[in-house]
Amino acid sequence: MRRAEFLSWVVWGTVALVGAGALLIVVWVFDQALEWDIFHGQVEQLLYGVLGSALALGACGAAIGFLLSFLEIAHGVGQLNQTLSRDSVGSLASTDAGSSARGLTGSSARRFFALAATVAAVVIGLLASLAWVNHQVQDHRGKVFERIAMEQLSLVEPRVRDALVAFGRPRPEAPPMRLVKTLRKLHRSAFCQGVTLLLLDPEDPTVLWRYQTTLHRDWQANRFESFLVARRSDHAVREALNNQVRSIESLNGGPGFVFYHVVRDNSGVPLVVVRVDGNGRESFRDYESYATASIIDS
Repeated sequence: MRRAEFLSWVVWGTVALVGAGALLIVVWVFDQALEWDIFHGQVEQLLYGVLGSALALGACGAAIGFLLSFLEIAHGVGQLNQTLSRDSVGSLASTDAGSSARGLTGSSARRFFALAATVAAVVIGLLASLAWVNHQVQDHRGKVFERIAMEQLSLVEPRVRDALVAFGRPRPEAPPMRLVKTLRKLHRSAFCQGVTLLLLDPEDPTVLWRYQTTLHRDWQANRFESFLVARRSDHAVREALNNQVRSIESLNGGPGFVFYHVVRDNSGVPLVVVRVDGNGRESFRDYESYATASIIDS
């Protein structure tokens, strides 16, 4: 009995460890597929350690249970040979045992399905909870990114305004080099993946002009280029440049790491829209305020 009880504890402990490992694997799959932003740094390393430990201990428990089950089977066969009888009482006992076994099988099946349903409900509940937590984390990260972008663009805005007023009407040329270097410094920031200047075409309302920063070696070859207004964001930019900012404000409040900022000339007329594409892989946990830590030279 002691060996059987110990085997039972080993089996259930192994099931718990393997189940925990399987649950962590499911969470990892969803984390990779949906690009959750819950687990970072030390938390992610801790979970990998827990997963590895659970699987290793589960494998050891499976091996121990396998050996103990052989010992228990050998012990049970020995006892069965000693107590087996061929009389009618033995036949009745066999019949009763068969009935009991069938009843036990049905009860075990019901318990198995109940356990499976419980495990499925727990997994679904856990994934739903993690998805909700991830949404809250992403929302907070988006707000932090918008604040950082707004602070940086407020510092860049005078240079953008002065440079583009001097540049004049959009054409397939590069903006002034000083402005390009300033935008490239903003592009190199850890929170940023790109900066784009967007201008109206003074002759064709269906066309916008854009200048995109790049960190490639041939960055000096970049020029303003024209393109047709097609996407929802393009229409919002065109409306903002016509002094209708409601659509572009809704874009700033939406999901994702994209921020639009309208730069006006000295008379208050919209001059250019600056689009900042954020780095979705940046945690934004280390950013407090850029007001005193600007990346833009004074």
